[in-house]
Amino acid sequence: MRLPLIRKTLIGAAAALIAISAFLWVQHKRHATAHATSYTAKRRAMVQLNAAIAPPQNFVALGDSIVESVYLSDVCGTSFNAGIGGGKIGDVQFLAESILKRLRPHMILVAVGTNDVWAGAGIAEFRQKYSELLNHLPVAKTMLMGVPNSAAASATIRDLAVAHSFTYVAPVTGPGLTVDDGAHLKSLGAIVFRNRIERACNQLSQPASP
Repeated sequence: MRLPLIRKTLIGAAAALIAISAFLWVQHKRHATAHATSYTAKRRAMVQLNAAIAPPQNFVALGDSIVESVYLSDVCGTSFNAGIGGGKIGDVQFLAESILKRLRPHMILVAVGTNDVWAGAGIAEFRQKYSELLNHLPVAKTMLMGVPNSAAASATIRDLAVAHSFTYVAPVTGPGLTVDDGAHLKSLGAIVFRNRIERACNQLSQPASP
C-alpha cells in the first residue's frame, strides 16, 4: 500500500527538480544577456572614443563580434574597425550615426544581424530594422554582408543591397571556417572574411564605366 505514496513522492520530487532546473536556466540566460549587454555598451563607448581622436578613414567596418574579431587594419586603405560584440542592427545604426560623419569614409562594410536572428527576430522585423539602418547610411560605396546563421536573413540583405545599389558580400560559413556555433570565425575563417572584404574594396575602387 505504500507504493502509491512512494510514487507520488517521486513524481513530486521530479517536478520540483524540473522547476528548479527551469529557474536556473532562466537565471543563466538573464546573466548571459546582461553580460553581453554590458560588454556591448563598453565596446560601443570605446569605439566612439577612438573615432573621436582618429583621423578621417578610407574604410569603416560596422558590425558585431564577428567584425570585431577580424584583423582589418589597412584592408581598404586606412581602415577603422567599429565592430561591437553582442551588437544588433539597432546598435550599429546608433553607432553609425555618431562616427561616420567624424571619420568620413569613402567605403563602409555593414555586417550585422546575426544577434538579431539569435534573439528570434522574424524576417519581416529583420527587414524593417535593416531597412531603417540603411536609410541612415550616408556612404554610397557600401558593402552589406549576409549573416551566417540564416539563409533567409541573408537573402533579405542581398535584396536590400540590390535595391540600394550596394555591394553584397556572402557570409563566411562552412567546415573549418567557424566554431561550433556556426557563426564566429576560426583563424582560417577570419582570413577568408578579410579576403572577401579586400576583394570587394578593390571592385568598388575601380573607376565607373563611362
